[in-house]
Amino acid sequence: MKEEHTKGPWYNNGGQIEHIDPETSYTQVIGAVGVVNDQSMTDTANARLIAAAPDLLEACQSIAALANGQGRLNLVMVAGQAKRAISEATKE
Repeated sequence: MKEEHTKGPWYNNGGQIEHIDPETSYTQVIGAVGVVNDQSMTDTANARLIAAAPDLLEACQSIAALANGQGRLNLVMVAGQAKRAISEATKE
């Protein structure tokens, strides 16, 4: 049985990872990153990375498909996907 994840985009809302359904506008909590032992900077970075996970997965899948010659993906488009995912994971 293949496990599925909640489709992106995911959002970091103060350490609470959320998905907003585009059709219903329903907000679903995916997970949460709490402050432990006053590590708020680390926790914030972890929350950003977790929220960017769907974009990072999509970018990696595109890169893998391009590297394997499976698909007609444009290298510039794939590089843009990767840059957006990296930006989402590392922004403040």
